[in-house]
Amino acid sequence: LPAAGMRAQFRRRGVRAVRHFFLRLRSVDTRALEFVIGFDALAWGTWLLAPWDTFLTTPSWRVMATVAPEWVWGTIMVLLGAVQMASAGFSIWNGNALGRWRWGASWAAIPMWAFIDGTFWLSNPYATGGVIYLALVLGAVWASLSIAAGRAERRHVQ
Repeated sequence: LPAAGMRAQFRRRGVRAVRHFFLRLRSVDTRALEFVIGFDALAWGTWLLAPWDTFLTTPSWRVMATVAPEWVWGTIMVLLGAVQMASAGFSIWNGNALGRWRWGASWAAIPMWAFIDGTFWLSNPYATGGVIYLALVLGAVWASLSIAAGRAERRHVQ
């Protein structure tokens, strides 16, 4: 009986610790992270707009070519990256201006990076690209949730 009580107490402490971790994680300012993810999108899109055929170099990119040509992916990512970098950068110097743009750009980045990540996992699961793009997906999710939490707290205070 004492062992069962100790297990229950340990479980409660563990749940409390995880909840505390996520509450602290939510409160971290993610503007630098948003800027870096935006820069990655801008650089990635610019690379696809270059004159060479990037999609022919690996099976992961060939999957993406079946959805849209390189110039479409490149244009979308350049626009997404520019908006994300501009909104995050401007909010660093001007308080919380452009909060909706930051939130929208971060949410838009999630499916883009997730699709790119998925093509790597499905076409070549042993490539390192899947892990790298997963980090971008998780960063975009974290930034989006952090922005949303900050917006909710500001609405509650006002």
